[in-house]
Amino acid sequence: MFIKKMARRQVVALALVLLLLIQGCSTVRPVEMTPEVLQQQIESTKLIEVGDSVEIVTADGQKYEFDVTKVDKEQIIGKDVAIPIKDIVALHTREFSGGKTALLVGATAVSVWLIVSAITVFGILVGIFAA
Repeated sequence: MFIKKMARRQVVALALVLLLLIQGCSTVRPVEMTPEVLQQQIESTKLIEVGDSVEIVTADGQKYEFDVTKVDKEQIIGKDVAIPIKDIVALHTREFSGGKTALLVGATAVSVWLIVSAITVFGILVGIFAA
């Protein structure tokens, strides 16, 4: 009975940890261009698209981090923010990293399993010696 209860706890603990980690890992990548070239690229290409997560630095030194909801020829728009393209001097895009997420989830799952298993074994040994 004790072992079944601990096995259930292991599964629940592991599931909770995995759910927390599945939120994902991402990598912030700088878009390395001069401000003028960057502005031209934003205006003329799909450098930034709706749904992208971006970090933008403007000419006045302000930093903005948001998910893009709209892009037009003059500005990049997110929730509660609209940045004129002509003011952008630096851009970083946030990209989901499946490999990093898988590695983190796997390593954490193994660590949790090892810890819970050690606690279970310790509990069994205490039960045996206490009897």
